[in-house]
Amino acid sequence: MKIVLINSWYAQGSTGYLVKCFRDRLLDCGHEARVYYGRGTESEDAGVRKIGKRADLFLHAFLARSTGMEGCFSTFRTRRMLDEIDAFSPDVVYLFNLHAYYLNEYLLLRRLKEKKYKVVYVLFDEYAFMGKCCFSMGCDRFQTECGNCPNVRDYPKSWIFDRSKKLFLEKKEIFSDWKELTLAGVEFLKIQAKRSAIASHLPFETLNMGIDMQKTFLPVPSDELRRALGIGAKQKVALTVCSSSDRRKGTRFFYETARLCQGDDVVFIQVGMDEKIKNLPVNFIGIPYVSDLHELCRYFSLADLYLTTSFGEAMALVYLESLACGTPIAGFDVSGVPYTASREFLKVVPFGDTKALADVVRSFPRKTQISADACRNYALEHYALSDFTRRLCEIGGASV
Repeated sequence: MKIVLINSWYAQGSTGYLVKCFRDRLLDCGHEARVYYGRGTESEDAGVRKIGKRADLFLHAFLARSTGMEGCFSTFRTRRMLDEIDAFSPDVVYLFNLHAYYLNEYLLLRRLKEKKYKVVYVLFDEYAFMGKCCFSMGCDRFQTECGNCPNVRDYPKSWIFDRSKKLFLEKKEIFSDWKELTLAGVEFLKIQAKRSAIASHLPFETLNMGIDMQKTFLPVPSDELRRALGIGAKQKVALTVCSSSDRRKGTRFFYETARLCQGDDVVFIQVGMDEKIKNLPVNFIGIPYVSDLHELCRYFSLADLYLTTSFGEAMALVYLESLACGTPIAGFDVSGVPYTASREFLKVVPFGDTKALADVVRSFPRKTQISADACRNYALEHYALSDFTRRLCEIGGASV
């Protein structure tokens, strides 16, 4: 089969890595695959092309933020990509993340619909059925009609204008009566899509995420890291891996939970701090972004509990990476968090209830080899990368 993949990243970041792994699987199975992506470094892989240059991204982002019209620019390079796709004449087109200021998604979607290509739109977030947002974050306007957006200044942000209604109606018109389109994603996204005014009529295939647990995300020795951070041998460790500056990650709740546990023998670690925070609790350790995945696995392996305080996730791969390293999860009972694992490996509390979250941290047992093995086995059973790529092939009709 001839197959096209379109994503914001390729071989970089979580979604870019998944797209590369899927491409590799397709090639191994004898299919011809082409990839178009918009951000990151130029790839030397055959059949993989970056759309546009760095300056194009800055211009698109500026125009989108100035006008509120996300996904409506980069018209020339989108047309050029579409001409190449038409010449290739694919049997199926897989869409992944279309946001990130790199293409004119409305031009893309209309052309794919007009040409009657078979399209599988793989959802990593809720963007496909929102006016302009990637996550609903408690807002239910997408169930009827977006407008007067409460998150207009969140990514993809607008500095002045709220165009969420206009974009919502345009998506709704494109997605109506599109017989060749199938959506795919985790169970939470299926539930949200069926609630939406844009996508409720579309077929939806459930798809678990996948990560590399054979070579990358493995439990590793962490005693040296514990000593380097000055953490006592008997102290419990609660970890989060996220940006401080991303409001959606809710790190203020993480800091508050740490503050409530200052009298307990628990150390809270955040990997990914990208801004200065005043008055942090004394039992807190902030670590900048860690790009080395082996080093990141040392933090996962060190922790007794991974703590998420996000209020907008579909199924963050970082949760699966933690499980793969033998570390269970606790967090708020919102969006896709409760769908991540069974209650043996995941504890949830009401959103914003940091007292309840602190109680979970205090009561949660220290990790043992037996509990870590059980946690990892759960991840192996549910989130194998090979299962993810195989399922994607099946959804698109590609032989494996």
